[in-house]
Amino acid sequence: MRARLSFIIILAMLPVLAGCGKEEPRRDPAPSLDDQAKLMALQKTCADQAARAFRSADYPKKNNVINTHTNHYAGGHCFMLVNIYDTSEAGNASTFETVEDAFEGRRLGSFFVQNAGPDKAQGRVTSCEERPVGGPQKTCKSKAEWDAYKARYMDAH
Repeated sequence: MRARLSFIIILAMLPVLAGCGKEEPRRDPAPSLDDQAKLMALQKTCADQAARAFRSADYPKKNNVINTHTNHYAGGHCFMLVNIYDTSEAGNASTFETVEDAFEGRRLGSFFVQNAGPDKAQGRVTSCEERPVGGPQKTCKSKAEWDAYKARYMDAH
């Protein structure tokens, strides 16, 4: 009985003992309140600029066209994603997206797909271009490639 109790205690202690001597993963210190306030101010500036850039682009305003934009501040840059969904032509909806630098007005990539014909769910990629900063222009071939490219600018870092 006593041996069994000792065995149970040793089994219970194994996870604790197994962790001894291991280093804790290094964590970056939390940003100070001043740094957080500065980041929030930069994010607001980015949102305001993206809204101005979107309004000044004068995208089509029609009953069957939905124009939206989102912005993301990262690495000292303000990026904007513009989405245009057009159902003007019966049975031929289309989607156009661009990623832009909201301050420079530089287009970093664009994607256009038409959802027409028997393969409506998948759509036909009409054009897909990547124009990364400091890199060569590239043509993407699918929505998945475009989504991966766009995530470099629009996903949280």
